[in-house]
Amino acid sequence: MECKKQFSDLDDDCIRQIVKLLPQRDLKHFSMVNKQCRALSLDVIFKSVEAFSNREDESLVAATLRSVYRSQDVAPYIRVLSICLLPIWSNLNNTLHSNIDLIQMLTCFLSKYGMVRQLSLVGITLSPQAKRVFGKPVFNEIRVLQIEDFSQPSMLIAACPNLEVFSSTYPIAKPKTTFKAIAEHPQLTSVRLQPYGRKDMHIRGPRGWTRGQLKDICSLLKGVKKLFLAGHLGYNTETLLVNALCVPDGVEWLNLSVEINRHVNNGGLYDEYREMVVSRRMTPRSANRISEGLLRRCPSLLQVDLRFYNVTHSYSAQARVAGTEPKITRVKLACLDAVRPFPGMI
Repeated sequence: MECKKQFSDLDDDCIRQIVKLLPQRDLKHFSMVNKQCRALSLDVIFKSVEAFSNREDESLVAATLRSVYRSQDVAPYIRVLSICLLPIWSNLNNTLHSNIDLIQMLTCFLSKYGMVRQLSLVGITLSPQAKRVFGKPVFNEIRVLQIEDFSQPSMLIAACPNLEVFSSTYPIAKPKTTFKAIAEHPQLTSVRLQPYGRKDMHIRGPRGWTRGQLKDICSLLKGVKKLFLAGHLGYNTETLLVNALCVPDGVEWLNLSVEINRHVNNGGLYDEYREMVVSRRMTPRSANRISEGLLRRCPSLLQVDLRFYNVTHSYSAQARVAGTEPKITRVKLACLDAVRPFPGMI
């Protein structure tokens, strides 16, 4: 058997075995080999990351991020970074002690590797020490920010001067301070909100928008041109839906998920359920009524996208002239789950 003289002469299985024996060491030396060998190391690295992520300890999440941080083959090329802590993690007694480690590692990662364009943080409550660390650096490359159950959204928004898209569940922590930070941000013009209700500490599920939530958003959210409401708007008639929906001033593009509910009497077949609410498919007539009502009611609104099932209807209003009705045009667009609501979503 011929002796292998170079690292690149080894077959794929041998390279993977070598990488498996070095899980705790820096993989910087792999940059000296060809691209094929570096690519073979990626799956091993990410398998170790997955193993860390399945552990119910926030300190191990920080250790996972640290291992990726030290890898010169992976870290410089990461465009999307997502950190998710399940509710059970955030209720551990050692959360405040390990929180500072995670935040310090995150700030170091974002500061050193400026290629991250989209950042997603779920279930992170900043300790007092972590607030001081997280409030200092500036992340110039982040364009899209997605948060859920994050305790200081305004601090993170201010740390991203070139942020273009902000996505969050609602209710949001410190809404007045957060929406003020959105209004004062020079680049942020697109906001995506989704109502979320926590049933208990382990289970969270989406729900529809309430009239009170929509009023709060209308009164607090300023300086936004594109608004995407991901939660369903379920009402019995098109008129009730239009009247319930408050659109913040200045919004030019509104994207909605819509359901029209029909109440059906079950005829006494089930004593415990006197009525059933059936969501029916949106008809072109209903879509026309909703879009025309919104476009005429909101002076700044120029486009309305109504999403239901796998179809999006896009309604546009031409430039308005004082004293005249806007001319409304409609375009039917195919819409899959992978379609992103705003340009720039990665």
